[in-house]
Amino acid sequence: MKRPIALIILGLCITKFFALTPHINKGELEEISLSQAMNELGLSEQEIKDINKEFYGVLEYNSWFPAVQEADFDSAVQIYKQTFEETDEILYRVMSYTEEPEPFAKGGIFQKGYYSNGQSKPNLIFAEFYEVDATVLGQRITSVRVNNNFMPIIKENKIAGIMIYGIERYNEKKSIIENEGSSEILNHKAAVYWREDFSTADLRNTYSNRADIYIDCSKPLIDEKETFKYTIQNAFDKNPATSYVEDTEDDLMYISFGSQRQLEKIALINGYTLNEKLYKMNNRIKDIACESINDKNYEIVINNRFSLKDLIHTYQILELNTQANYTCIPSVIIESYYKGSSYSDTCIAEVDYLFQKDGWLFGGIN
Repeated sequence: MKRPIALIILGLCITKFFALTPHINKGELEEISLSQAMNELGLSEQEIKDINKEFYGVLEYNSWFPAVQEADFDSAVQIYKQTFEETDEILYRVMSYTEEPEPFAKGGIFQKGYYSNGQSKPNLIFAEFYEVDATVLGQRITSVRVNNNFMPIIKENKIAGIMIYGIERYNEKKSIIENEGSSEILNHKAAVYWREDFSTADLRNTYSNRADIYIDCSKPLIDEKETFKYTIQNAFDKNPATSYVEDTEDDLMYISFGSQRQLEKIALINGYTLNEKLYKMNNRIKDIACESINDKNYEIVINNRFSLKDLIHTYQILELNTQANYTCIPSVIIESYYKGSSYSDTCIAEVDYLFQKDGWLFGGIN
């Protein structure tokens, strides 16, 4: 959950403190001290607070790290330990300050994510910068819009993938910047990295180090207090209590990513299934279409359509009709919906894809 950041400046003495709790979809968070983190991570205080620009901007186009931003080694740091029931692996999340030299005096927050299997030295797998408007006089309370985050994908009781997901950046008036091609835009999407061993995985943002999957989706509903409450990762977190919720003009939505493997089935849990009341209050999916690509001329067509039942907490399995010379794309295009009693937001709780050779992509259905 996003919380306010307070910047208090008294004369020449600057005191910074913040309470920014990372959003998670899996596991449990425990805040730990800097000394405990230094001991468990095997890193110095400076290494923990330092920024790692080579990880920045995984999901953005034409983006670069602000040149004048540097680590603020004199400020507070928050560190969280994320543990899971399914695996002994651990994720550490570090929230620290950045700063710009005078006359800019504009600060920021840097989040880092470390992976540990309890045997090898923890490995840095995620880092992202979040800009914060600051002031140089008096007291000012402002907030941080966390634009990027990461989530583990657990398959067969181990972390098999890391999903990095994000929303568009917000300008100073808290309105979404949606100018195509702008360096300020972060498309609504996610990137997935599959690795056998994240203790040695290199997830730095380089041209040669591309993600295994890039997921595109419709614009999500953004909660003002909890940025990632309704965003795309919810559709893949194996927790039906969370949902991906659209914020489009026609209340329709899509999820799509490219794959050269033959897709056989799609499994979905419909609606906002936190409870039956919210399920009925929001839109549920009624009719969907799935795309295929021609293996010869690469033309994309829709050759599968399905109607979902209005059922809560139940996986609905869609068996795709495969055709010669066509490869089914892992896509879900919503064409109509069951109308909610109170809200016009269309929701999807879970989605997974069964491939001919690789099985269920995000861990299967239960």
